[in-house]
Amino acid sequence: MDRRLKGYREQNANTASDKNIIKFFINHITASNCMTVSGPDSENAKATIAKMQGLLEKNGKPCCLNLITEADNKFMAKLAKEKRIQEEILAEQMREA
Repeated sequence: MDRRLKGYREQNANTASDKNIIKFFINHITASNCMTVSGPDSENAKATIAKMQGLLEKNGKPCCLNLITEADNKFMAKLAKEKRIQEEILAEQMREA
């Protein structure tokens, strides 16, 4: 772990380096979608959090519904069907008893 942290610190010490993590994100999601915070800012914590929230929610509030795929919907439908079948079997057994 210490070796990895040392390597990370060395690669990220120079912000002009191509291996810098900030450059990685800027190249992949553009600078307008990135925010750099140097460290905790106890005096302006609320302002920093508000900036972060603004950046994260600029296209609307993040929602897990945007990540649900058709395969997820099929899986959930299968679970609902299995539950319904189990309830019908239980109801049938109760009627017979």
